Order: sequence, then C-alpha cells, then structure tokens
Amino acid sequence: MAYESKIIIANAHRENNEKSDDFGKVYYAEIVTVFNLSCMGYNNGWKELFDKEIDFDLYIEDGDHATRTDKYGEIMKEAELGAVIEWLEKWADTNTYRRTPPFLAALKTLDPGAWDELHIVHYGY
Repeated sequence: MAYESKIIIANAHRENNEKSDDFGKVYYAEIVTVFNLSCMGYNNGWKELFDKEIDFDLYIEDGDHATRTDKYGEIMKEAELGAVIEWLEKWADTNTYRRTPPFLAALKTLDPGAWDELHIVHYGY
C-alpha cells in the first residue's frame, strides 16, 4: 500500500469573545474543498512541508465523527499557502503529474483575506 495525500482546505472559526473561557479556540472548522493527490512521491520534501499540527477537529469521513488524526493515526499537519505554491511550482519544473496542475491553479486563486482563517491541511490515507 502506498502512502497517499489528501489536502483539505479548511476555514477555521475561533471564539473571539475575550471573556469566554474558550477565547482563541476553534469552535468550528469548515471544509472548503478537498484534493485527492494520491501518491506525491517519497523523500522529495512534500510531506515535510506540512510541519505544524492542527489545533482543531475536522469532519473528514462523514458529518458525525470529528478527528485530528489521519488514517495512519498521526495528527494532521498544515503548511503555509505560499510555501505549498512555491514547492509545487519548483517540483513541476522536473515532474509531470496530472493531479498537481489543477491543485496548483486552485491554490493560486485563494485569497486568505476572504476567509476567517484559511488552513492547508495534509491528510495521509
């Protein structure tokens, strides 16, 4: 079985009432879109791009079960939008993979300012 990558673009909503005990915590993270990239290769820096553990739950498999872990039991990690775009552009110079051009194009259309808190999350499956 190969290690496969799913990228989840999520918009997190945090508690902003400073008097709340939950101030700053994500109370809901909505999935904006999901990209099934399948196998992105090994030892090429792809997985290492995602180096910050998420601090919120996502409803990935269905709407009833929230999780922070992927299919391998690892806490999902995220990367900065610009870093993912930069990596994909460099990688595309020497690699051809039919799934990356539409993914890269979609990432380039994202305006983080149009969202509450945009996250680019890696999910291994």
